[in-house]
Amino acid sequence: MIPASLSDFLADRPDRCGLGFHVEQHPAICNCSEMGEWAVFTRALRRAADDHGRISQTDVRPLIQAIPHKHRGQLYRRAVAEGLIRPDGYEQSTDLKGRDTDKSQRRYRLASP
Repeated sequence: MIPASLSDFLADRPDRCGLGFHVEQHPAICNCSEMGEWAVFTRALRRAADDHGRISQTDVRPLIQAIPHKHRGQLYRRAVAEGLIRPDGYEQSTDLKGRDTDKSQRRYRLASP
């Protein structure tokens, strides 16, 4: 589907707010309440989920590149604590940049797909 305008296209991206501003531009340019790491992260979780609500960190990782690596674990823990996602087993990590390809990574499922 082709967006009607550039602003519609930008608003649909996980690293942008509904007004189209990039996460790094907040709050200097835009003062909407929907940005921040949590908003970017939860939008990425929903976008990465398959039709059955399954989420692989491999699919989420490219959608949250604007979030520092040190904050990502905290965001996953918060999402579990708030009931947004629940653990759903493990899979082999593909995080070459983080040098974690020799480890398992948690798989998740949306609490309500």
